Amino acid sequence: LTAPDAFRLVLLPPTSDVSAELECSIEHATLSQYRQDPINQYAALSYVWGDPTDVRQIIVDGCPFYITATLETALRHSRVAGRVIRIWADALCINQADTSERNQQVSQMGSIYSVAHHTVIYLGDSTEETDHIFNELAAFGKKGSVVIARPGPTADQRSKYSHMADGLKTLILQKPWFTRVWVFQELLLSRDPWLQCGKKRLKWESLGQFLRFTHGMNVDFH
Repeated sequence: LTAPDAFRLVLLPPTSDVSAELECSIEHATLSQYRQDPINQYAALSYVWGDPTDVRQIIVDGCPFYITATLETALRHSRVAGRVIRIWADALCINQADTSERNQQVSQMGSIYSVAHHTVIYLGDSTEETDHIFNELAAFGKKGSVVIARPGPTADQRSKYSHMADGLKTLILQKPWFTRVWVFQELLLSRDPWLQCGKKRLKWESLGQFLRFTHGMNVDFH
């Protein structure tokens, strides 16, 4: 990395097969380049590193490379059919063995998150239950402003939303990501944050909208 705002990106080739071998390549770029490019954009990955002894082998530019199981799962589920995905992930895009580079890259992480077109908050593998919660929250996000504008939920609606809140609290908000101290910096700097479990994605705003609504119902998420 030579330019003052240089950084690396991971390029994930297209596939719809989650089980396909995880291969990628590294692209060198600058933040100024992406600030001025409305077409070619990247997503920043926010995730929990997990157990450093639990590692998986992937292929980077034709060579074997080892990353934590949590990052491997996140990258595996980030691939899509039909196009290359550009993603920034600290463990791969920063040379962790180079203290000088690591310090310099950490100092510009705020810019990396703010320039990224999206931030993907990867929470881990999905289950039928988490998929259901994501679907319900996405549906609420589409009609939330209408629901919020009403005088108050009916008894049936209150029961439904309370049940959704219980599922959200136990299945999503207990994920390790929500216990990290520095996630709020990554979140606040992000232009368009999304939550992801497995392949399921949800706009952060949909979650926020539901939390604001249920706060008015005095739902306790602690």
